[in-house]
Amino acid sequence: MRFNFAPTTITYRRLKQPKRQPMSKMSRRIVVDASVAKSAGNGTHPTSRMCREFLLDMMNICHKIVISQEILTEWKNHASFFSVSWLAAMRGKRKVVMVHPEAGGSYVISVHEASKFTPKEIAAMEKDLLLILAALETDRLIASCDSTARDLFARASSQIYDIKNIIWVNPNDATSDCGDWLKSGARHESERCLGEQAGT
Repeated sequence: MRFNFAPTTITYRRLKQPKRQPMSKMSRRIVVDASVAKSAGNGTHPTSRMCREFLLDMMNICHKIVISQEILTEWKNHASFFSVSWLAAMRGKRKVVMVHPEAGGSYVISVHEASKFTPKEIAAMEKDLLLILAALETDRLIASCDSTARDLFARASSQIYDIKNIIWVNPNDATSDCGDWLKSGARHESERCLGEQAGT
């Protein structure tokens, strides 16, 4: 399950609809990228503070973190001491949702008209495809500081119907009001969807 670059086309094929549990009314399952885990800390730098507050809000508002084995490996390699402690606390509160998207073989993700993406852009999407696959298995919510990857997937959403409604928020973007979004229930607001961000 990866973006396979070819000189002229990249095809997309959905093998089967993944079995997703119904979205909870009180708690959302959010995929948190290692970029957030790396940035969150006890420092006063705005990035450190905003990512830390995002994680704390997730815990206090009773949202859950979605983890796959690949995502966990990224966390182990990059997470700050604060984030490691936070994840341990989330485990203790049973707020960690483990998914195994590759084992289910639900999706082969790609894009038609490969000329729209350079090999470098394809490589960037392949790197963060693990976030997309985990989100598709749960509530379709992603938190990541990587706006470049978000913008690439937003562009790809014009060919990949299944990712159009994935919400991708950036805790490091003060204009995103991520704290308010979490407090309001991490709702599927259309303007946060990849499909709506394609032109932004």
